[in-house]
Amino acid sequence: MNLQKTINTQKYMNYKKWIIGLCILNILPALSQEYNIENIHIDGYIGNRINTCIEHRVKSQNTDHLIEPFKHRNEDHLWQSEFFGKWLLGAIASYQYTKDKELYNLITNSVEKLMNTQTSDGYIGNYKREAQLTNWDIWGRKYTSLSLLSYYRLTGDKKALNAVERLINHLMEQHLINRDDLIAYLGGGFGEGKGTTFLEINRVGEVLDNFDHYTLPNMEDTEA
Repeated sequence: MNLQKTINTQKYMNYKKWIIGLCILNILPALSQEYNIENIHIDGYIGNRINTCIEHRVKSQNTDHLIEPFKHRNEDHLWQSEFFGKWLLGAIASYQYTKDKELYNLITNSVEKLMNTQTSDGYIGNYKREAQLTNWDIWGRKYTSLSLLSYYRLTGDKKALNAVERLINHLMEQHLINRDDLIAYLGGGFGEGKGTTFLEINRVGEVLDNFDHYTLPNMEDTEA
């Protein structure tokens, strides 16, 4: 009885392998295609909701309000510096979807204003000097870096690429990091977003060629 059960199980597994194989063969043509936001259009209820969000939320955002904190470096514990980067990432994706010229102008004008807040040492943020690298400062710099890099990919604007390079170089210099260092942990509590933020900054590898491999630190040497 057990032998028969084993034989039936093996047959089932063989059939299962064939079915999975056929499914993979069927979807290979789809997997070989590259789908970009520019090539996607959504209709119906969901499409209408997306359009409404872009028109009445993304485009209506007062970006001057989001940029204002970057002009006043007096923060020591809050996270206002994350908001512009998050908006910009969403706005760029929205533009790629809609090709809305009005939105494009809002994006370019806003980025120009943000880059004008960059200090001579490369810093873009709202933390006072003695509080930089603490709390949510690196977290905010992350979103600024990723959004400016996304903007560069969209526009090819070398000013944005230069701003990202200066921003990341300054952060590395502040934390005494070399381009070849293997690191993934910068302050905060381990496992918290603001504590492991640097993991995501490896996306600026286009700017810093050697800055693309990380390992977690030895937790025995790290304060909890």
